[in-house]
Amino acid sequence: MHAEIEAMLNIANLSRISTTQLRATLKSWLASADQDCLVHPHGFFVCHLRTVDGEDWRFHLWPEGERQLTGVPAMIHNHDTVVVSRILQGELTNVLYNVTPNQSGGLPVYEVQYLGNKYKRSSENQLIKSTRRVDLTVSSRITYVEGDAYSIARHIHHEAIVPVGTTTATLVCMHSRSDGPVEVIGRDDFPSTVSFQRNTIELGAVMAMLAD
Repeated sequence: MHAEIEAMLNIANLSRISTTQLRATLKSWLASADQDCLVHPHGFFVCHLRTVDGEDWRFHLWPEGERQLTGVPAMIHNHDTVVVSRILQGELTNVLYNVTPNQSGGLPVYEVQYLGNKYKRSSENQLIKSTRRVDLTVSSRITYVEGDAYSIARHIHHEAIVPVGTTTATLVCMHSRSDGPVEVIGRDDFPSTVSFQRNTIELGAVMAMLAD
């Protein structure tokens, strides 16, 4: 990995470096990288950049237009890490939710399992319906634009919304992993177990969507 991008990928620099420099450094490094770029089940593209000292660095890009969903078309989920994100291009609305148990109604909670390296195309993902059901209420809804940064605490349920007519790119660091399931708030009209593999997309096609 180039020394320039190694220096860039740390929490302290995430908010200090200009978006122009971040984009240029990413494009330069990824242009010569030999790796998969995956299509996330929520329809955006994921390029794994680096995992070191408990920090998992990723580049995300939502292409303009309708996005193809995989697995269960359910967008509200949580993470077992703290998520820090910097908007490199476009805009994104982050919606946080309060989750309340409701065993007699509400929505089913699916737990995510990764059968292998989640950054490799051949690895299988599974969503397994738990016995838990919940109600959701919105606790926060904030739209971020190019240059903004935000964070999400561990095990907080959220949803990322990107307008269909917008190409949005983010640099993400996931760190401080803790125990507890990764969850997706599902629907009752889907099976108790949903299995799928993530497809890949040509890295050059993704980078072409990133502004200079």
